[in-house]
Amino acid sequence: MVSVCAPRDSQYRVAVTKVIGHNIDAIVCDTSQTAQLAIDHLKTHKYPPQTFLPLDGVHGTASVDNVDR
Repeated sequence: MVSVCAPRDSQYRVAVTKVIGHNIDAIVCDTSQTAQLAIDHLKTHKYPPQTFLPLDGVHGTASVDNVDR
């Protein structure tokens, strides 16, 4: 998640980190199905649990940078 959500301006780094919170180390994947396959793989090989954020399940709002002024 850190590599996906880097702010353009370093002054916003702390704010972005606060918003992301406990998901800062989450693994971003394309779909819920991909996430489930990865979770099954982790369980099969007895790896520690991870947090996945499938893009098909993430909903957000437009940032100020994307709004016409």
